[in-house]
Amino acid sequence: MYFSERIERIVGCLGTQHDLRLVVLAALICLFSCFTASGLIQRTREATSDRAWPWLAAAAGVFSCGVWATHFIAELAYAPGLPIGFGIFWTILSLVIAAAIATVGVRVALRINAAIGGAIIGAAIGAMHFSGMQALQVPADVGWDLPLVAASVVWAIAISASALWVLLRKPTLQGQLYGTTLFVIAICGLHFAAMAALRLDPNPLLPAPAPWTFDNWLAGAVATVIAAIIVAAQVAVHIDMRLAKTALAKSYSTLASALETLPAGIALFDQSDRLVVFNATYARIHATIADILTPGITFETILRQNVRRSRFELGEEGQEAYVARRLAQHRNPSDAFERRLVDGRWERVEEQRMADGGLLLVITDITRDKEREAALLMAKDVADAANSAKSSFLANMSHELRTPLNAIVGFSEAMTLSTFGPIGSPRYVEYAKDIHRSGRYLHELITDMLDVAKIEAGHQELEREPIDCLREIEDVLAMVRPRAETGGVTIELHQANTLGALLADRRAFKQILANVISNAVKFTPAGGVVTVRVSSSGRDGLLEVSDTGIGIAASDLENLGTPFFRSNHQLSANTEGTGLGLLLTRSLVNLHSWQLDIASEPGCGTTVTISMLDSVTPPETSSLPRAAVSQVRRAGLGRA
Repeated sequence: MYFSERIERIVGCLGTQHDLRLVVLAALICLFSCFTASGLIQRTREATSDRAWPWLAAAAGVFSCGVWATHFIAELAYAPGLPIGFGIFWTILSLVIAAAIATVGVRVALRINAAIGGAIIGAAIGAMHFSGMQALQVPADVGWDLPLVAASVVWAIAISASALWVLLRKPTLQGQLYGTTLFVIAICGLHFAAMAALRLDPNPLLPAPAPWTFDNWLAGAVATVIAAIIVAAQVAVHIDMRLAKTALAKSYSTLASALETLPAGIALFDQSDRLVVFNATYARIHATIADILTPGITFETILRQNVRRSRFELGEEGQEAYVARRLAQHRNPSDAFERRLVDGRWERVEEQRMADGGLLLVITDITRDKEREAALLMAKDVADAANSAKSSFLANMSHELRTPLNAIVGFSEAMTLSTFGPIGSPRYVEYAKDIHRSGRYLHELITDMLDVAKIEAGHQELEREPIDCLREIEDVLAMVRPRAETGGVTIELHQANTLGALLADRRAFKQILANVISNAVKFTPAGGVVTVRVSSSGRDGLLEVSDTGIGIAASDLENLGTPFFRSNHQLSANTEGTGLGLLLTRSLVNLHSWQLDIASEPGCGTTVTISMLDSVTPPETSSLPRAAVSQVRRAGLGRA
């Protein structure tokens, strides 16, 4: 009952208290302004951030002017049977309020949420209407049907939120029409519901405003100005769209030209798997089926014609089996694949499903890449064969090289020590020492080279057995100690905890120790310290040899272990060496499946860490003789 009475009041107000000619004019202004503003809002969304502000201002301006003109003309159409007038201040202020709040609403809709922005625009419509009603001058006491007023505001907010949500969700002409219709319903619904909520009780004590004798003329003027604004906005949108289409066409032409020059064959298939467009390279690749290659042909037809005309190298696979497998790949594209053609060329095929269901196909000729790959593989095989031959040669020459060197070293040593009596002039003794020293150096060099060659040839086999780690370290220290004492270098041995047996090749482990410790002594100046630390954790052992020597530059660290490489700091120290020791050490460590790490800083020394993974037997299960273990423990922490 209450609802029907309010509807009757709204209809009665519209039919009996309004000039319907001006009502129709107001409705037309509302329709065209909302349609134009909706288009401008959509254009604002499409514009880049630096170009969005002009469109945002235009959209808010057209919308607020249209809504204000609708309200003003509809107020001019209002005829309650009393003389009415309008104050200039509130009339202009209502336009400013509408423009400000509408601008905020459009920006919120584009940046945050469409429905929230639409609700703000609905609030702008209500604020504009009721502030404009403050301009009404009439000799009557003004009252309001507050429930109807509230209903009109809620109506405007809800319908405007829906309008902007639809408008931005469907950025098409259809969405623009839907949004326009909802905005018109929101604006007109609020205005005429609010006018029906207005109650005027004549009061003879109030002065009557000056009569308006030019209502129709004023309405026409306002309508003309607003129409001009709307037309200008529509022209701006049209020009912008033409410019955008021209720029798009130019970009498309540029892209098409670029695709034509690409060395890869490119083709686009639609949702029905029919060929839409392809470039010149794709046509050249498919020269064997040039007579049927036209837009509209299906991918399956292209595939079957290529197979029928023997374009692909199928191997032992039948034609139908190949077609079925290739169609399955095409319908569910994943990784790129390569295929060989009957003329010996190779192709890489890449397929990508697009958002609209179509498919992009890219074919690249990789024949030269395959030829380079084959050449590299052949060169690698030749190099590997040469390296293997070299390694085998050196390994087989071990006896022939070492036997005469052993004789040189042995006889020169006997001459140096005058084993069989004096040899005459003291100068012969010096010569013998030089021969002995050079022979030993050459012997060590050839031994390292032969050991490296043996490892590279795959002839080095480890004989792992439980050994006493500390005993082996002490043996190596005893060998190195004379040189350390001669050079004024102190050697320290630290045992962090009780060690069990180390599962390793005894000779290889001792060679690792000798190379690392002798290097540390060699490159440590007088007064320096070489520290050997050994510890274990579970089944893993850790050997660390650190010195306070000359150190190694960071740029040289990555090259350590390269045959015959010596760092600049090592060269400047004027010490003997070929760079094979670390290569041999690293090879022996790798054979044990251990890890070797080197940390160094010029002028501060070097630390070599060897992680002996899964090679330590816990002490309680160690198979070492008890006497040996006790002896090692007594020597566990000392200074050599």
